[in-house]
Amino acid sequence: MARIKTDDEALEKASALADYLDAVRQPLHRGMRLGEIIDALASVKPDANVEFDFGGLRPTGVDSYRGYYSDLALSYGDEGMTSGLLLNELRDAVGATFEGYKGGEFRMDKSTPVWVANYGRSHGVAVIGIDDQGRRVVIRTAMID
Repeated sequence: MARIKTDDEALEKASALADYLDAVRQPLHRGMRLGEIIDALASVKPDANVEFDFGGLRPTGVDSYRGYYSDLALSYGDEGMTSGLLLNELRDAVGATFEGYKGGEFRMDKSTPVWVANYGRSHGVAVIGIDDQGRRVVIRTAMID
């Protein structure tokens, strides 16, 4: 998004630094980013069942992650969604603003880290892979935080 230039030299320097940091944002862990998950799911059959690699649980939606409000969390339960529905939710999250657990608004983008936790929880479990097994997609996870 284009930024309006000002005559304030200090503000321009701070804004340039913020723009640079946004551009080079690198993961602090091996967890997948929102864009990576979208790319992985884009090549999967849209009617494939999706489940996590633990407990037979399935993704049920997305929300702001309580551990880091600026990150996303995939919620889970016994009933889930197909890969096509999950892909649509994740695509809708790009550019969307989510409210943090204790307030604040956080805009998500393709570089946003994705965790696994239900609303109000933070377990340090991140998405680290997507395994397409034909009629089933397994979301691989790891405790990294």
